[in-house]
Amino acid sequence: MPTKLLHPDQLDFQQNVKASSQKKTKPTTNKRAVAKTQTTAVVPAFLTKMTVAQLRSLCKERNIKWRNADGGKHLTKTEMLERLIA
Repeated sequence: MPTKLLHPDQLDFQQNVKASSQKKTKPTTNKRAVAKTQTTAVVPAFLTKMTVAQLRSLCKERNIKWRNADGGKHLTKTEMLERLIA
């Protein structure tokens, strides 16, 4: 099978496409600081086994705000546990 000869302009274009298709950026790191809370109180076992949905309903029953609690962000499971045992 004969090889196809390319015009020099097309050859340069193909080399540029191959070079530009390679990933040149490095992976980004998470630059947003995440506040980690440290719980010193002992959480009852029945609370830790509950799902997030169950904890949300329990917070609702006890009038603890879990939705949009911290500037538009919902409480996480650990944050709900902290507020329930407080």
